[in-house]
Amino acid sequence: RCIHCPPLRCLHAVLSRRCTRPSSRPDGGGFTPRRRWIHTTQVLHLVVAAAGRQWPELWGGSFRSQVGGHIEAANGDCGWGFRGDWRDPCGGACIGQFAYSDESCDERCVVAEGIYWAVTSALGGAFTHAMAEEARHEWLMGTPAGAPVLPLSGCPNKRSLAGGAPALYRMVTERTGEGSRWLPSMMPDGAYRGPAAVFRLVPPNNASRRLGGGVIRRGGEG
Repeated sequence: RCIHCPPLRCLHAVLSRRCTRPSSRPDGGGFTPRRRWIHTTQVLHLVVAAAGRQWPELWGGSFRSQVGGHIEAANGDCGWGFRGDWRDPCGGACIGQFAYSDESCDERCVVAEGIYWAVTSALGGAFTHAMAEEARHEWLMGTPAGAPVLPLSGCPNKRSLAGGAPALYRMVTERTGEGSRWLPSMMPDGAYRGPAAVFRLVPPNNASRRLGGGVIRRGGEG
């Protein structure tokens, strides 16, 4: 885990580990939807951490940040595990679409999880019956805008992301602002084309862009 290091150094470390490379898998690296989801999860969490450091008022890991306020609103009155008042959002005992039961996941962690769910849901990455069932006690907005809400028995709080948390939906889909251009516009499918190294890490004094404590530069520059 990369807990206390600059996000992009963590990203470099994660991408350097064999476990994150599909080609290193014993089965030859077939990029199944489940494996693709795991890879996306780990990288997206690191990018979110970098965005939170660069634009804390927008993406910081607190309910006081703009995205944090939207995530707290999506909780309704379902509570959080770290506060000891979590209630199942799927059970009808509370009104909300996102509630994380893990007692070890504090406010910063909850905001990061909420961003991750919102981004992937907006891109259609959570729009499967299997994902809806897996997340039913945590996240009930896996349906992207314009699609029929996935059926989920016993979950009266289920919504599309745009319908259940419109402000959060707008924040993760409007990619034109200075602090929002990092947001992805599609889910990866495991089929990558182009140069082998599109991005590479470079020394800070040659950086064209800095995020957190690390540096990214396009591979074709310089």
